[in-house]
Amino acid sequence: MFNTDEFIKRYGKYYFTEYKDGSNNSENLYKDLGIKTINRTEPGVESFITEKLEKGIHDRFTIAWKVGSLRPEHLKMGKKSVPVKNRYNDFSNSIDEYIENAHRSVKMEPSDWTDWEKIGSAFKELRKVDITGFGSVYIINSLYFLSKGVIPIYDKYAHIAIKALLLNKNPDDLYVAPMPLKVDDTGDQPKAIMVLSEYVSMIEKVFGIKFGDKNKMFIKRDLDQALWVYGHRKEKCDSKSEK
Repeated sequence: MFNTDEFIKRYGKYYFTEYKDGSNNSENLYKDLGIKTINRTEPGVESFITEKLEKGIHDRFTIAWKVGSLRPEHLKMGKKSVPVKNRYNDFSNSIDEYIENAHRSVKMEPSDWTDWEKIGSAFKELRKVDITGFGSVYIINSLYFLSKGVIPIYDKYAHIAIKALLLNKNPDDLYVAPMPLKVDDTGDQPKAIMVLSEYVSMIEKVFGIKFGDKNKMFIKRDLDQALWVYGHRKEKCDSKSEK
């Protein structure tokens, strides 16, 4: 089992574009971790998004953040003006219908967020508004905000990180398959939710965190940030204090 606080201290700081004192950390990112570059987050954007997460707010801002289009200059804009797009698709004109459906159709009691069958049903409700290129990872992001973090956010690099820690392997040596496509997911329980459940189980084993504990946020933002950074490493952790 890994020491959560030490792991966060070691890797979490590199999630941001700068240190808390405002200094640049790009040079140390490569020197300390061997990572040449990653698409890191502005501290102001993270604070803005964390506040929405804690309140259970799901809107254009939270989706724009996940798809990678939210910038500091957008934080003062009206919700309708925030661009929602990634490198391949622009969701800006279709995402409001998706958000309205989420608020209308996903009716969950706090305890429901720990019931995988009900989580799967919520996923299928969100999937009903079909937007090209808006896949399972983005739908899970919606569950993340709607549940106030009881459902964890999902990212390929965080999955690689937790798998590497569990197996004591180099992150760069591991492969994690893409999330199942929603169009191919026709079973009673969505395959994406099954993958998410397996991901949750690995986190429980590595860090001793219990899913659904008093309906609290499963992975705190700082641990998720540290996992994302670690998943970009080529070699496994080299410090015994992290264990």
